[in-house]
This record gives sequence, C-alpha cells and structure tokens, in this order.
Amino acid sequence: MTEKHILRIGSVTKNFTAAVILKLYEQGKISLDDTIHKWFPEYPKSDLITIRQLLNHGSGIYNYTENLWLGVQSVLMQHKKWDPNTLLKSTYNKKFYFLPGEGHHYSNTNYLLLGLIIEKITGKTLSKVYREYIFEPIKLNNTFFIPYEEIPENLISGYDRDVIPFGIHKITPDETSFATLGFSAGAMVSTADDLRKWIDSLFKSNFLKEETLNEMVKFLEVEDHDVRGQIGYGLGLRVLNIDGNIFFGHTGTIPGFGAAVFYCPGKDYSIAVISNVSVFDQMSVLEGLFSVITKMELPDCNPPPQDYSPAASDYSL
Repeated sequence: MTEKHILRIGSVTKNFTAAVILKLYEQGKISLDDTIHKWFPEYPKSDLITIRQLLNHGSGIYNYTENLWLGVQSVLMQHKKWDPNTLLKSTYNKKFYFLPGEGHHYSNTNYLLLGLIIEKITGKTLSKVYREYIFEPIKLNNTFFIPYEEIPENLISGYDRDVIPFGIHKITPDETSFATLGFSAGAMVSTADDLRKWIDSLFKSNFLKEETLNEMVKFLEVEDHDVRGQIGYGLGLRVLNIDGNIFFGHTGTIPGFGAAVFYCPGKDYSIAVISNVSVFDQMSVLEGLFSVITKMELPDCNPPPQDYSPAASDYSL
C-alpha cells in the first residue's frame, strides 16, 4: 500500500456533510435553528428537531445502523444499493433515545437526514454538491463519494475481522452495500494527503467565514467510550484533549477501513491516518504521532480567533 492508494474513510464523511450545511447556512438557504419539519413534516417530533441538533447528535433520533436486520442484509448482499429514503423510513417507528435537545447520542441517522436535506435545498444530487462545494474548489483530486460517482482506479480492498462476525472478510472496491448504507454519514473515499489538505482548508483558509467556524467548533461537553480523549462534539467535529492540547476533527470506521483526521490550533499542525482494516487503535496511533510532534518543540502559534469552548447550551453526560 502506498500514499497514492485511495481508501474508504467512513464517518470522516460527516465532517464534509457538516461543512456543506454550514455553507448553505452562510448563503441564507438554511438556519441552524430550522426544524426538520420544513423538509420532513412526517418525521416523528419533526417540529422539535433542529439542524444544529442533527449536526451535534443532540436530536435523540434512533441510529439506523444499530438495526441488526439492515446490517445482516448488507453482509449477505455486498452489491445491494440502499435507498437513503428507505433507510430513513426504517427509523420512523423507533423510540427516541431522549427528547430532542435533552441529551447526546451518536446517530448516523442525523447525517442521513442532513444529506437528504442538502439534496432538497439544492435540487442536486449529493455527489454533485460535494464536488461543487468542496472537492473541486479545494482540489481534492483523490476524494470521491462512491458508488454515486465512478469508482476511482486506485481504490483498494479492505479487511474486516471485528465488525462482521465469523472470520476475516474482504471488502472489495465494487462493494456497494456498506457504502450506500453509509450515504452522507460514511460513503466517501480519500487519501491521507487529501484529508490533511481538507482539514487545513477548513481551519486555515476562508472556506467558512470566521463567525461560521465559531459556530462549528462550539461543542457539547460529551465523552465517547470509543474515542479516548474526546471531551466534546461540535458541528461535525469531535473535540479531543490529548496531554493538554485541543484537537478538532473526526474518526471513521466502516467495514474494511478506518480513518482519522485532526487539526491542532495551538500548534498549527494537522494529522491524517487511514487504514484498510476496520478497527485499528486510532487513538494510540494518533497519540503516538502527537507525541513525536510535541518532542519537535514546535513554537506555540497565535491560534485563529475562533472561540474553542463549549456551546452556551451545553450539557455533560
């Protein structure tokens, strides 16, 4: 495997989806306080669920990828193509984890809804929106939303031994079941270099206005037992505290692959890691890299003026 190979990045996709929503917010096409009733009036409690709650997993909506039957079908039919609206409808009769705004539960359904809302607002397919808003302007030449775009030649196979039971499973480039199951929550593929370029563009360029980035980095004070060091979750951003250093970014796991990309504003550096195994110890790898960089005695930089603090309406779990 070389740095030119392309791998699936799973939930790192959420960072891109959140960024598109925030661009639409800047364009006045959506408000973070809009409820989803505007686009999905038939959804339970649609008049209570806001865009901000979808972005920071504060909606309480059931996570459709916890539905065992959907997972079994995806394993048995590797070339199945899930319809995102069908996936969404599978959650209509599911119990909420809590009332919207009264807790935090990581749910892929939040980002499934955001992807569908993006398509409704723009009138375009999500693949075209990602390309128009992010891939082409930033020149992410090795980042794709598949299988909604042509499969890139350098996309490689991945291997799973932890997510799917009964041995080692090979996830080939033409697999579509898990990719379409992920949709706007996890279907992208990329390289480590593209991910690093992306996180730098997000934090160090004018991709978003300063006040918009301020909204993005405001986080709910919540831990995650799967992500050691997490102290909060912003709008499509995990927030980590490693040895007193704050990092913003996201992790991703999808059968056959794992990924992580983070930016450290205090030291002004970014790290991206991708793997073609489902579950690798992302945090140990990141902590090891952070340790190496820390020993380089990089000077403290003057961080951007963003307010890296908990949201005013945060809660701790």
